[in-house]
Amino acid sequence: MLLNFPFFGLFNIRHNRNVKAESCEEHRHEAIEIYLQPGIEGFFLTPFGRFSIADNTAFILPANIIHSIVSIPVKKHAWKTIFQISASRLREMMKPLTFHSFDRHFHWICAGQRILFIEAEKIKTDIKQLVELTDSPDGRNPGLSHVFTVFSILKTVLTEERNSRLFPGFKKRIADSRISMVIDYIENNYDRKFSLENISEFLGVSKGYICRLFREETGSTMHDYLSHYRIFKATRLLEQGAGNITRVAMETGFEDNNLLIK
Repeated sequence: MLLNFPFFGLFNIRHNRNVKAESCEEHRHEAIEIYLQPGIEGFFLTPFGRFSIADNTAFILPANIIHSIVSIPVKKHAWKTIFQISASRLREMMKPLTFHSFDRHFHWICAGQRILFIEAEKIKTDIKQLVELTDSPDGRNPGLSHVFTVFSILKTVLTEERNSRLFPGFKKRIADSRISMVIDYIENNYDRKFSLENISEFLGVSKGYICRLFREETGSTMHDYLSHYRIFKATRLLEQGAGNITRVAMETGFEDNNLLIK
């Protein structure tokens, strides 16, 4: 099912600034990275209303959800991008997002290269509705209600992404000072070989205990947190043009740049 209306926005398409293709089938295995430039207001205009997105927000759309796309230059380094999206593919886009509830108030969402911390009250209703729609008898024929629910979730994610930025705010939500110290250790030594033994010896507790406590406090393992933090730092370096992917991988603690690419 294809939506019979387009979504509009002012975006910069980074992987191909000059794209003016009527169809993106030839790019179906790629990802289109879209980000909003400072001072440019981005939005999706739908029959349900206007979804505003804060500037300086970055996100990635798989190209295979896009049915057609046209980019029109409106000023230097800015394009008005008009694209139509397949409703069923948009629903599929939510599958890579894994939602984890680590306390009553917050969810953390792992979405590719980003870890987002979302206030549970802002998103749990939409998630519940999406699950109910997915499990409903007509779930195989997603309609506009599915699309609206998905976009409501994405709007929350995109808005919160800019506000959290994302690891600094995480430490403020940790109650146990030992876990805060572990996080400080990871963030100060992410470019080196990780040693659970060093952390255990530093805190004077067993490896099993600190691993269990870390998971209870954060909803994540230390190795997962370290991996996501390395990706977080690598992404920032790549966005700043600090070097090619091999150099950035080495500077952020990846033993092999293939691990970063994955």
